[in-house]
Amino acid sequence: MSVRATKLSFKGDKTSHKRKRKHRDLEDDDAPRAGPGIHNPTYSLQSLTCAAEDDDTWVLPSTALEVRGPTFMYHASLSDDGGAPVCISYDTGRSKLAVAQLSTDNDNDDDEGGERPRVKESDIVPSAVQHVWVSTRIAGSETVTIRTGITTSSGAPKFLGADAHGLVSADREARGSQEEWNVVPLAESGATGMCALQNAASGKYLGLDETAGGQIVLRADSEIVGFAERWWIKVQSKYRREAHEEKKRAERTEVEEPVRGEVESKCVTSSPVLRSRLISSPATFFSKIYQAWGAGRSIVSRDDGRELKKARHDGRLQEALLDRRAKLKSDRFC
Repeated sequence: MSVRATKLSFKGDKTSHKRKRKHRDLEDDDAPRAGPGIHNPTYSLQSLTCAAEDDDTWVLPSTALEVRGPTFMYHASLSDDGGAPVCISYDTGRSKLAVAQLSTDNDNDDDEGGERPRVKESDIVPSAVQHVWVSTRIAGSETVTIRTGITTSSGAPKFLGADAHGLVSADREARGSQEEWNVVPLAESGATGMCALQNAASGKYLGLDETAGGQIVLRADSEIVGFAERWWIKVQSKYRREAHEEKKRAERTEVEEPVRGEVESKCVTSSPVLRSRLISSPATFFSKIYQAWGAGRSIVSRDDGRELKKARHDGRLQEALLDRRAKLKSDRFC
């Protein structure tokens, strides 16, 4: 006689019913069940795009606040025959600012014969570490500082700046007003990621200029935004996602955090008695609202009231209040 092994069960346990899996469920196994995805419509399109990208992916920022962290700044060719685009680079050999040419050949093309198709301007990525800069937003300001992302000969980073004459350089280890830049998105260009860099000290825009010898140099002496002042700016997806999360967190804080002015106005206008108390003793009034223990109740006795009145008459009300709080031990954890 054979004994059949069954699962151990107890009296009162709920029996789980098996559900037959349909073909639609088998197709949805590859999709994520939690987090941003197709099954969660509460996420915005930008959140879905950021979640699908890697942290090191170079993306185009949609706002000026997203320009932070490793930054890649490049420009289309100034020549009419469609030459190679250039980017802002730092020459470690000469320890000075440089303008480097970028390759537009599509290396992923498998066609052996014929010319390789050119990469779109919006799809260009840095090909060397000298092309990458680091943008840091100054707290309480809309300006950013741009420094080198590689180790210089002195060991300290160099900041990108421009003087009053429009000469652009990256030889200062300390940042000042000449090393601060305003990122101005160009919405009329119709392409996300095209921005203009305005110097905070002079108010002039950073652009490219071709010398008599055919060399392309950086200048910051233009008062208007032309073709030479339109830059493609790319940041890494990780930092763009952080900027988006900070913006959502700030908006949530503005909605959820109670405004003190509204609370005060409600307290004052609700009753004339509260209005008179606020005018007579604002410190005691707000202490009762925000710091009183026992659900906002003032636990006093006749002796306390008599002593406080006498102390107010003698001009030592604050001392009496401190003695009373010490006796009640209400400020033990303050």
